[in-house]
Amino acid sequence: MISIFSFIDLDPSPSGVRVERINDTSIEVSWLPIFYPPVERYIVHYNDKSENLPENQWSLYTPINPSATSAVISGLKPSTMYNVRVSAEFSNLNGTSRRDGDLSEIHVADIYRRTKFTIQYDRHLSQPYNMTYTDLTSNSVKLLFLFNETNIEPRRQIQNLEVRYEGIQHYIDGLGTRRSTSHHNSAGLMTLPATQGKREWLVIGLVPNANYTLNLTGTIANAESSTVKIYSLPATIHFSTDYDAPAYVDRPELDRKSVSMGNDQQVYLRLHRASTKNGPIDRYYIVVHLIEYATHQNYLPQEVRRECCYTAAVFNESSLPDMFILGNGMQTKDWYPFAGRIYNNSPLLTPVRVKLVSWGFNRKHENLTASSPLVDIKIPSKLPQTSNEDTFYNLLWIFAIIFFLFLILIVIVLFSLKLNRAKRKSLTPPPECVPFDLTPKVLTMEMQMPILPVAISPASSGEPVEVRRNHQPVTNYPPILIEEFSTHLEQLKAGDNYKFSQEYESIDPGEQFSWEHSKLECNKTKNRYANVVAYDHSRVVLRPIDGIAGSDYINANYLDGYRKANGYIATQGPLPNTFDDFWRMIWETNASCIVMMTKLEERNRLKCDQYWPTRGTEIYGGIQVTLTDFIELASYSIRTFTIAWTGHPEKREIRHCQFTAWPDHGILEHATSFLMFVRRVKLVNPSDVGPLVVHCSAGVGRTGCFIVIDALLERLKYEKTIDIYGHVTLLRAQR
Repeated sequence: MISIFSFIDLDPSPSGVRVERINDTSIEVSWLPIFYPPVERYIVHYNDKSENLPENQWSLYTPINPSATSAVISGLKPSTMYNVRVSAEFSNLNGTSRRDGDLSEIHVADIYRRTKFTIQYDRHLSQPYNMTYTDLTSNSVKLLFLFNETNIEPRRQIQNLEVRYEGIQHYIDGLGTRRSTSHHNSAGLMTLPATQGKREWLVIGLVPNANYTLNLTGTIANAESSTVKIYSLPATIHFSTDYDAPAYVDRPELDRKSVSMGNDQQVYLRLHRASTKNGPIDRYYIVVHLIEYATHQNYLPQEVRRECCYTAAVFNESSLPDMFILGNGMQTKDWYPFAGRIYNNSPLLTPVRVKLVSWGFNRKHENLTASSPLVDIKIPSKLPQTSNEDTFYNLLWIFAIIFFLFLILIVIVLFSLKLNRAKRKSLTPPPECVPFDLTPKVLTMEMQMPILPVAISPASSGEPVEVRRNHQPVTNYPPILIEEFSTHLEQLKAGDNYKFSQEYESIDPGEQFSWEHSKLECNKTKNRYANVVAYDHSRVVLRPIDGIAGSDYINANYLDGYRKANGYIATQGPLPNTFDDFWRMIWETNASCIVMMTKLEERNRLKCDQYWPTRGTEIYGGIQVTLTDFIELASYSIRTFTIAWTGHPEKREIRHCQFTAWPDHGILEHATSFLMFVRRVKLVNPSDVGPLVVHCSAGVGRTGCFIVIDALLERLKYEKTIDIYGHVTLLRAQR
């Protein structure tokens, strides 16, 4: 016999949770009661959203009445958003102890918005009625309704109709976390003239895949000095907007594994699901572009190999593998509406470019697709084919001679290394600036890198660090072989980190460089710290604005990356008077990603001013910045903005990656969270755009740590050495 209790959740979470801001320091939380099992009490968990504390450190509030289904929490910080969850506490069957129930989903208490008016509803005023809707899309809906004025007295007649709406999206983000995001017409109410009879109105600015409640009310004229606004009772409808394609799909990531099958190659790719915020995703396609046709944009799943590209595989949304082997010869079958199509994951013979394509459908069964950026797959050249037995033996003799010479070379190199190691002077990285133990094990823990080539000459490729080393030879602190790095660190730590200090103090402070533009009177107020300036030779020069002195100045410098001149921009945390300049720099340098290495406040001190909108759209000096997405994780958050010049159609998408786990005072104890953050930044920042913009508060400390580590990890993809000293001295000569 099956017990009925097997079908009952014994530790349910409260449902129907609602959070409303009563005033600047209070919120009201309500929920639906739990009828079984019996509840001992309800508990409200809440915390400042910006603090990112683990949930076991959140504040708790329990209503005095154990059966209460609402609570008012006061004493909160003004102008602060709060995360809120509700749980219940139940008695165990023996009645002697209690157990905690599941937590509800996170709900956010928004910042309190003061209104100029006290709102009152008058049931005797004329109101819209028979409201329905049509032409529903992913971002708009057409309202149909009737309105007739029934009041004779002019002061009681409706002057305008106003539309208010609220919507909520439930979705799973790209990391597999369930999330909810609310939306409302915060940009302002829509007003309609109170024309009689049958009416229609197109509401725009909605978001896809959201459940909306829309209210249409009438309002009467008030005296300008009146603090009361009187409305009719609303006409209300509920609807769900249509689906749309994902805002973005992460680029496949090359794994260090690769398999050679004769002249054929197999490549391991890490795949990442897209967020379902804009609607469900039905399937994913792995699409391979032949290198000479890599700019081909239009895509429709094709069973056969085309001149430009081919489909290597298809997976439904739930079965997309974390690791995909490209070129293993396996076949996958498609389904409706492409039923019967078979895709062959052919072995790789030539260099290709690969992307991940999401495929879904809206409620009209129209296709919704989004493509990731392309990732380059390099394939080594094929071995020469032997045409006859003589050719084979000739090649065999050549290979034998080469192998013999190679052995002699190895012996010479090993002898030289041993001799040099005995003569080499002690090496040292900077003291308190080292953020954590960069042992080889830690470096490769999260950053999966391709197999290193046999030999590469960075100097011949114009690699900035090596070029600087060639022009200003540094014999005391050469690059360190990766297999010797752990031993090297132990040597530096000896003697109370004396060699760390010695190496740090040997770095050129850069006092020979000028910073005349930073010292100009018109620019002094644009510097967050008087002693942190921008060198003239590497500063970011903005397009000057006619008639405004110093309009080309911002406290920011170009820094070189690995094999990429001007690969980064290091800048200070923007000030209110430099917000406009900052967003102008983002646009003019064609940057697509901002890395923020600080919180807005740390230890009750302002570290950076908020230069982005909390919600909706803000305008900074003619550039419209719109927040379109926000993902908050334990150690970092990612915002997505759309920016455009006011009145111009071109729009660009900007990612804002903020690392929030750096201690208020001190350094990181573990590298894992930071390396995950670096990896995430690498995924969201395309390689074919402008510099990566990095800032903390001053734009020198944590900013430099991020840039050096990111550059070193890129170097490790191609070389077997680590050159911390070389990278730091290069950056010190640029900022």
